[in-house]
Amino acid sequence: MNQRMCTGMPTSKMKLRLMTYNIGGGRKSSFHDDPANLNQAIQMIREIAPDILAIQEATIRVDAEGAIHSAAQRIAKGAGFDENYAFGATLSRSEHMNVMKQLFVESIFHDERDWVQGNALFSRWRLVRLGNPDLGGEAVNVPIYRPAVYEGNRDTDPRYALLARLDIPPLYPYVICTHFTTLVNERSARDPQMFTLSERQFMQARHEEAVLIRYRQAQMIVELLREHVLEAGQTAILMGDFNALADEMCIAEELVEKGGFVHLDLENPAVSTHPKTNGAVDHILIFPPHRLVEYSCRVLDIPALEDVSDHLPVVADVTFAVS
Repeated sequence: MNQRMCTGMPTSKMKLRLMTYNIGGGRKSSFHDDPANLNQAIQMIREIAPDILAIQEATIRVDAEGAIHSAAQRIAKGAGFDENYAFGATLSRSEHMNVMKQLFVESIFHDERDWVQGNALFSRWRLVRLGNPDLGGEAVNVPIYRPAVYEGNRDTDPRYALLARLDIPPLYPYVICTHFTTLVNERSARDPQMFTLSERQFMQARHEEAVLIRYRQAQMIVELLREHVLEAGQTAILMGDFNALADEMCIAEELVEKGGFVHLDLENPAVSTHPKTNGAVDHILIFPPHRLVEYSCRVLDIPALEDVSDHLPVVADVTFAVS
């Protein structure tokens, strides 16, 4: 159990189970030809029973008859969140069509009207207005990276932060689900002998470029939250696929050092959340530090999940001071 002690003695506490999971809807499987993958993810989520869940790469398909097939809706229903969820689109065939995106091409030849990918938030409590938690509200999908032209690859994928507030008095926490950029060829293979010196130098240059892009995306989130959340001392939970290790400057410098967030360190740090990284790139962060009494955080290293997505989920049990 990792420990974070509050200043003073809290008069009451609240424990929440948090979970973030990139379900890989836009890469390893679209869940179009293999719906068992999504069913397996839903079963795992139901068993873990998070109070608040952040999902990346959830998809929506609109078929030839106009029927909507929403992964977020299926997760909400299958894992018991009812209507307490929100979806924020990041990429859609109708807006970003490019023949270099194979899933768009497949969508066309499956006679679908649209294919959409995005982030989703789920809660055991209703969503409330960002400025007035006494009233029911909706999440807001905030762009943090929008290239001028979409070229059908991850270099130009738009990136968003899905921002909601939850009816959990007296904290009424703000919850943010996000997914940062990764660039093509930024990650070298585990065996560097497979590449020439020039190839390794190219990959290193791509990584350095990606680091700067992710740093700017973290800046956008801090700026979004600065006045109304951070400076106001409100509670915030930030979760997602950052495509960055915890010591990368987007997390260590911008979100933790400058933004004041606490990064929840893993009990099993040797476990990677993605097969091409040596460590976790999926993270959970909490603000402000004095609200954090204690926590445990871990990667769910379940072999069966390798068939669901190229990411593993991260789960945290967090105890908050509420007064």
